[in-house]
Amino acid sequence: MSGELKKKVQELKFWQKKIYPKRYFVIDFSTAVICIRHAKDDTKFVSVPFREVLDVYIPPPQKESKIKFECSKNFNFPFYLETKERKYLLFTATFDERIMWIAGFKYIIVSTNEVQRIMDENERRMQNRIKKQESVIQAQAVKELSRTRNSDKTMASVAVRNDTSAGRLSEGAPQ
Repeated sequence: MSGELKKKVQELKFWQKKIYPKRYFVIDFSTAVICIRHAKDDTKFVSVPFREVLDVYIPPPQKESKIKFECSKNFNFPFYLETKERKYLLFTATFDERIMWIAGFKYIIVSTNEVQRIMDENERRMQNRIKKQESVIQAQAVKELSRTRNSDKTMASVAVRNDTSAGRLSEGAPQ
C-alpha cells in the first residue's frame, strides 16, 4: 500500500518552505515497516516499524472542522497516526483515501498485536518446556546420585565383609 499524504511538520526548520509537505508513504508488509519518503523515487526514507504504531484515528468533529482546510483545499481529510516516538497529523486528498489509509494502519496495529501475542505465548510455552526438562534432568541426576551412593555403600559393605572374611581366614590358618 502506498501513496502521497501531506503531514504537518512537528517543528518548522528555517530552511523549510512548507508546514504541510507532501510525503510518499509505503506500508511494506514484507519488511513490516512504514517508509516515509520525500518523493516516490527518493532513496532516502524514514522507517517506522509496525510494532511502533500505537493508534490511528480521525480527529473529533470539532477539531476536524478547524484543521480540515488548514493544510490545503486539495488535502483536507485529516487523521492522526500515533507511534511510540510521535503523533503524525496526516491529510489525504479524498474521503475514501482516508478510510483506506486508516484501515491499512489499523490492520498493522491488529496484526502486530496478534503476532506479539503469539510470540509471547510461544515464549511462555518454551519457558514451561525448559522448566519441565530441567525438572526431569534434575530428577534423573538425583536418581543417579542415589544409585551411585547405594552402589558405593554396597561396595563398602562387600569390602567390609571381605575384610572380615579375610580376617577369619587368617585366624584359622596355620602359622
